[in-house]
Amino acid sequence: MRFKNRLVTLPRTSGRKFTISVITAASTEDRFQSLVRLCDSLATADYLGYKNIRLVFNVDVGTSTRVVEYAHEFSWPHGSKVVNVRVKKGGLVGAVAESWYPSSPEDHGIIFEDDIEVSPYFFKWLHNALEAHYADPDPRVVGISLYTPRIVEHIAGRQRFRIDPSTTLNGNIYGQPLPCSWGGLWFPSAWIKFLAYMSTRLEAEDEMTVADTTVSVPGSLTMFWERSWKKYMTEMMYTNELYMIYPNFPNQLSLSTNHVEIGEHIVSEKDKRKRVADFTVPLLEDSTFELLRDDFGIEDALRFPPTLQGISMFDIFSRPIVDLECLVDKECTARYPPQVPPPSSVINKLWSSRRNHVCQNIPFNDNYLMKDGAKLTLVIDTGENCDLQILAKQLKYYSTSSKIVAILVIWNDGSCMPPPAVRIGDLYVTFLPQFESSRNNKFNPSSKITTDGVMIIELGIRVHLDDVHDAHKLWLEHQQNIIGFSAIQTDKNPHGYIGVKSNAMILHSRFLRMYSCDEGMAYVHNHVEKRGCEDLAMTLLISVDTKVLAPLLFSTSNRLIRFVAQNHQHQPERYEVCTEVLTHYFYGRSNPPVQKKEKSALAEGDEVHCFFDDSLGNWIANDDSAELCKSAWEIGL
Repeated sequence: MRFKNRLVTLPRTSGRKFTISVITAASTEDRFQSLVRLCDSLATADYLGYKNIRLVFNVDVGTSTRVVEYAHEFSWPHGSKVVNVRVKKGGLVGAVAESWYPSSPEDHGIIFEDDIEVSPYFFKWLHNALEAHYADPDPRVVGISLYTPRIVEHIAGRQRFRIDPSTTLNGNIYGQPLPCSWGGLWFPSAWIKFLAYMSTRLEAEDEMTVADTTVSVPGSLTMFWERSWKKYMTEMMYTNELYMIYPNFPNQLSLSTNHVEIGEHIVSEKDKRKRVADFTVPLLEDSTFELLRDDFGIEDALRFPPTLQGISMFDIFSRPIVDLECLVDKECTARYPPQVPPPSSVINKLWSSRRNHVCQNIPFNDNYLMKDGAKLTLVIDTGENCDLQILAKQLKYYSTSSKIVAILVIWNDGSCMPPPAVRIGDLYVTFLPQFESSRNNKFNPSSKITTDGVMIIELGIRVHLDDVHDAHKLWLEHQQNIIGFSAIQTDKNPHGYIGVKSNAMILHSRFLRMYSCDEGMAYVHNHVEKRGCEDLAMTLLISVDTKVLAPLLFSTSNRLIRFVAQNHQHQPERYEVCTEVLTHYFYGRSNPPVQKKEKSALAEGDEVHCFFDDSLGNWIANDDSAELCKSAWEIGL
């Protein structure tokens, strides 16, 4: 089941095209007037003289003849019209996914369910958004929403936004990695990728259990949705840092609204009355332009910035994505508290334990997640206490690398909530809170890792970027091995060198799942917790699996620097105990060919440990390298 094999190349045509898809369900007979309301609003909208807007009615089986006749008789002067009637019930999942397939790279899909109504200015707003997008295209944008949500629907209890985006963010738009089903435009390439992704996921669910195929969006209820196409689109957007553009006006003034009619998700009048205040938002109309100008100083609500690059962003839980300055400012991060996650009783519907969660919360087959074989995901392990000043320096330094496409921060500190996500230029930093503090967490698999190569470092470690890039190039030639930067040595091994430390290493993402989920590793994990020898455990695991020699020790051109929050004293004797325990365990299983590897990098003593002494007001190093510490810190590590 390979995702990439399902992608197709569309023939190019001249000129931008649009397809408006109207989805009617079997229940439309009970809400026929809703369909009429949508079509009337579409007919009276301003299409700026476009005559190539195709209108498609997608009618589910079982819909009354009155609905089919209305669709055939509806007059559409802005382009061609098609009426499709299904012969087998598809439900909303199939109805939406199959409602549009782009005919060319210039064909944009605009999808509406039949309980939606649009503003007369919806198309003009989309047109202006497209002009801004194509002036400087961002490949991460999958679509443009016409609707502004009031509810964070991914959170238990359907919480409202904790902040008002229209007063907090600068501008009339923002981006968010959430799909909108209540009126929006989708880009052709993104929709084709989505259909390929969803097809693979649905096939997998037919062959395996839902728990075995669930892609984790930590803390999100989408993992438990059973009848929504947005479950799969959310997975794809979350894991690949894709997003939609949303309107951002006071009181959620929008270009489309949802009238919350009874249907597949709204089952009664009582349910409808509860949801109207949360889901039905006011439309942008002639009367509201004056209100926006006089009360809020918005002269032209339809105006877009010259480009969509650099607009304000929310994370998946509707918390603003901040910059580095906010990350180190406690007052700033306190303004954006995390949303309340689902209760443990909900989580346990899929996962009965921490280990079960770690092993089943990632793609069952990473081939369909658009893996990038030429880039790196950086994973930073913060340890039990995270120094945000050091972390911010680290993030700034590594964000300048052309090889690193995403940064994940393993947040082990359970005493405080993780900070909001951070954006540094085009790079996004995601904080992953852990079930419990553990040295093993740095090797947890994650659905956010969409590259083959993973570089794992500890808090405060600086590997010079020239060395990172050269080591990655070496790893591309030896993907069955680990590339390390610091040696593990012990007097009890006649060869001295036995592996590489996990303070800085590059390895294949598939080894993370092996380390965390191999049933036999439970014994090893127990000793790792007691002795702190997770790096040696990973070394030996890969030796067993691949029958390769000991990890490759990269010969760096620059000294490895570690900034520590307090005076750091390394205790190499832990490896002596680890070696006895783990070597015995692995040798007992399959006698791995861990052989001597000549040491070719800087000696362990050449790793510089930098500590800032507040009482003295200067840097202290484990040798005479205090000046190196100072200069490295001042330039951003």
